[in-house]
Amino acid sequence: MSIAVLIKQLRDAGAPMEAIEIAVAAVEAERARFEAAEASRLAADEARKADQRARTAKSRAKSDAALSRDGNVTVTPPSRDPSPKDNNQTPTQPIPPVDPDGSTAPKGADDAELPELVDPVEAGAAPAAQPGAVTPKATSEPRARRLTADFADSPEARAVCAEMGLTDAEADAALAEFCDYWLAEGGAKARKIDWPRTLRNRLREVSRRRPPPGRPLPRGQPDRPLSPAARRALFLRDLSRGSDAPDDETDPSIDDDGPIIDHEGDGRPDRPLPRSAAGDPRQFPAQGNLRLAGAGRR
Repeated sequence: MSIAVLIKQLRDAGAPMEAIEIAVAAVEAERARFEAAEASRLAADEARKADQRARTAKSRAKSDAALSRDGNVTVTPPSRDPSPKDNNQTPTQPIPPVDPDGSTAPKGADDAELPELVDPVEAGAAPAAQPGAVTPKATSEPRARRLTADFADSPEARAVCAEMGLTDAEADAALAEFCDYWLAEGGAKARKIDWPRTLRNRLREVSRRRPPPGRPLPRGQPDRPLSPAARRALFLRDLSRGSDAPDDETDPSIDDDGPIIDHEGDGRPDRPLPRSAAGDPRQFPAQGNLRLAGAGRR
């Protein structure tokens, strides 16, 4: 609404002049406030657009500098297609170089001996190495591969077995077990970079699992080492028997299926009681407390 319309409406309504002046002043103040807010908004929008243009120009300059520094690349706008008139022009003939003496012949044409020419390289063939050139070494690491079927007969495998002190028979058995296991294995686990080193590590592991010399292996577990408790039990059993003979060399007169007796109460089993010809066990010792330690073979 314009100020003139407002004054006419107030005058028609019979408003006094003071009220009309107050209304006109209020309308002008509101219009001035609106115009100031609109000017502030336009100035903020222009400042935002100018800041955006500055950031875009800075980013473009940085990209151009990076291209010039990395590849020394000069970006040129695409040229328009040449006209047919330009395509029909006759190419100029190259002017041969002129010697300082005035001759147009190539320099060295009058020499008695020509330099030795290098044979051209055939397509697909590697260029010949120049004298004194250093051949670059391969930087890639060796790739893992599966065990071959003839590894047991290879000189490397035999050399590893001989290095570990194995006889021919022991080497045959160890290599047969080693090859059967890894040839049957699948996946990434069955791929090794150095198979002789893997064999050497396996033989070391088997040698660590062997029991001390003179001691039999536990039954059912040929590759498992004896624990300290098991070694002590074997030692006490041999002492109680009074013999260093292995388990299989026992007295046939001893009952191997009878109970294990500990009449001294020290936790050490006594020798099984022998039986008579009639099958009855002989008389127990009179001294000591008898304790039934278990049944069956210990």
